[in-house]
Amino acid sequence: MNGAKHSFTVVAHNEAGDSDPSAPSAEVLIDMAPEQMAAPTVTGEDGALNVSWTAPHNEGSAIHTYTVFLTGPGGGQPIPYPVSAPQTSLRIPGLENGKMYTVTVQAQNKAETPSPASSPTEGYPHGKPDQATGVSAVATGSAGDPNEATVEVTWTPGSPNGKGWGLATVSVNGVEVKVASDARTATLSGVPTGSNVSASVTLSNSDGDTSAPATTYVSIATVPLPIDRPTLQGNGTRGQLVVSNLRPKEGHGFSAAELTVRYSLTRGGCADGTPIYNGEGIDVGGWQEREVFFCQSGRGLKGMRSRRTPFLPLASPRPSQIRSPFVSRMSAALLPSCAGIRSVPTPPCRVSRCT
Repeated sequence: MNGAKHSFTVVAHNEAGDSDPSAPSAEVLIDMAPEQMAAPTVTGEDGALNVSWTAPHNEGSAIHTYTVFLTGPGGGQPIPYPVSAPQTSLRIPGLENGKMYTVTVQAQNKAETPSPASSPTEGYPHGKPDQATGVSAVATGSAGDPNEATVEVTWTPGSPNGKGWGLATVSVNGVEVKVASDARTATLSGVPTGSNVSASVTLSNSDGDTSAPATTYVSIATVPLPIDRPTLQGNGTRGQLVVSNLRPKEGHGFSAAELTVRYSLTRGGCADGTPIYNGEGIDVGGWQEREVFFCQSGRGLKGMRSRRTPFLPLASPRPSQIRSPFVSRMSAALLPSCAGIRSVPTPPCRVSRCT
């Protein structure tokens, strides 16, 4: 019987008969080691390896122990992990993601020696990649429709927590693209403009594990809408005009809070002109004819100030003298939104137009 110890005695035979049995021999174990096992199956998870195997062909006594040997990425002496039969799987924790380990397994029954070690199987732990950091998004251009923008998203990847990177999913205001996770940048076309819209980056590694999404909120803006025509009205004081019907006009990704209305007495100075609010006064310096330019500006493409070309309503400082034809010219360039008003603050007694 395999797996049991046996002792032996000897009896001699002749014509006179059989001798008495000899003294028993020392006990001898009769058994047969299992055959060599097939290579184990190794799969990775976050910080661990899962090892499984199939019991080998065995004509000896029952297998009572399997031993899994783990060799680390630097080589060296294998670490044994004994497993009681009939269990045929083992989870090995505490390992480093992305590092390659080598695994073999052998079986042991009551025979004096175990089975030969199996062929080796390599495997590595892997888990969720680090969340992207430094996510930013900025509108870089527009294909002609100011309600849509081309947006550049940038991020910094950490560790893939595996052997390499997979694809990243980059999304801005409902538009999505996939690029290499370690590309660090992606360009999205046709992104609807909007204020405080979400831009997110989700990374993946080559094993299909995905990071938590990294999200930021940004304004995707192109060029401001033209502001509605303001009104200038004299208040009876030399060179003084009061502006009314003046307010920022939302759209193309700009909220009212992201827009500033400014004025200047020169067309070229409008974008950097003095901020002006509805109901405030403007000093045009006397009764002579002057033009006043109004600009609506905001941070649009690539964070640069964006505006419209000036428009020029006409007005006199005296309430009874106001004329306001509205002239608006759209600029093809994605630059700052302006309006100019020609003011004629002539004294009542000296101007034929006075009433």
